[in-house]
Amino acid sequence: MGLLRQAKPILENLVEQCNETSYVAIFKEGHSVYLDVIETALTVRVVSRVGSRLPAYCTASGKMHLSHMSDEELMEVFPEKSLKAYTPNTFSNRDDLFAELKKIAEKGYAIDNEELDPGVRCIAVPIRDYTRRIVGAISISGPSMRLTDDRLENELIPLAVKSGEELSTRLGYHK
Repeated sequence: MGLLRQAKPILENLVEQCNETSYVAIFKEGHSVYLDVIETALTVRVVSRVGSRLPAYCTASGKMHLSHMSDEELMEVFPEKSLKAYTPNTFSNRDDLFAELKKIAEKGYAIDNEELDPGVRCIAVPIRDYTRRIVGAISISGPSMRLTDDRLENELIPLAVKSGEELSTRLGYHK
């Protein structure tokens, strides 16, 4: 896939700059699916396996995809009002999730604040192709002790946005 070939050097550069695990994911059947992962060399790290299918509503990359779906599409993905809670931070109510997705669409990035795994935080930004459609997400994951609010805001969000824009440009996207 052109996406993977173009993403590899960007992921490697991202990990080199922030020293946290980074990956590319796509949305498939209500799940976030990891296509490629570059892990940090740090001892304490998030281990993400290529091919893993995680519930989209409690991952940063999944929420990034969901945030650009129509209300009708979201209702198809989430026909039930309640959602499985993996941690105390998981959005387990569909209406609360939908409100969060609107905020994500406005901000242009998504955060997983220990919503799937306790002690793990993630940031994700969209990857767009020449049709302007979101075809994936770039994400940075790490232990919550390192992915503090301050570090997210001042370092990781800007790095992720820059990487997402660079990969999108390589795929033919223009603002």
